Amino acid sequence: MELDRLLPRLAPGERDTTDDAIMFHTAARTLFRVAADHHGEATEESNIGDALRQTGRVDEAMGAYGRSLELFREHEDWYGQGVTLDKLADVHVAAHRPAEARAAAESLK
Repeated sequence: MELDRLLPRLAPGERDTTDDAIMFHTAARTLFRVAADHHGEATEESNIGDALRQTGRVDEAMGAYGRSLELFREHEDWYGQGVTLDKLADVHVAAHRPAEARAAAESLK
């Protein structure tokens, strides 16, 4: 993301939108990746999933949560894994995929 595209959106009175959130979280994820901050990268990937889910883009949200989960697993962050699995189960419920929701929820045990 180019900084000159992001900064005008921070101006007072600018209406926050979910698309803006996706853009900002994507930029933050990139910065965390460059800084080799794996927890920050995984958290931002999960935040992207949250924003995608809010726009009804559940398949993309599942992908973002999956990438977040992989990063948390690679770095043995059990709390991050649990939060992400919970979100993944919720998005599967929203997509009317009960078997996948149950599998994600049971992974918490």
